[in-house]
Amino acid sequence: MRLRYEPDSYLYTTDIYKLTDAILSNDKQVLYDFLSHDTYTEIDPIGLTGMLRYNIKNILLTTQNSGKTLSELGISTGNANRYKAYGFTLPRLQQLIKFLASIDSKLKNGTLDMSKNKQLEYIILNTIF
Repeated sequence: MRLRYEPDSYLYTTDIYKLTDAILSNDKQVLYDFLSHDTYTEIDPIGLTGMLRYNIKNILLTTQNSGKTLSELGISTGNANRYKAYGFTLPRLQQLIKFLASIDSKLKNGTLDMSKNKQLEYIILNTIF
């Protein structure tokens, strides 16, 4: 899943996996670079929240031995290998899932009353625990 930026942008090659990595590892430099680039405002906050939740949910499903096959989980083998390499703690993943679900709900019902830019900043900055 690639985030869309202008082709000449430094962040053009940033994808959701790199952003997920940065959030889970608290890589403040990558997150700062993301927020300080003008084109991050082209991203839809609801779309960003959904993509992050999807990735973190899959990391959680893959790293926890659920007894289901990857096809039953709807996860490709390539992505499963990537997810297993993360090695993050269960409480951290659960905390992020709850936060992103809360933000998703607030965005969809309009209770996160701020500009789109502020919504994106709020999402990114509040994922750093």
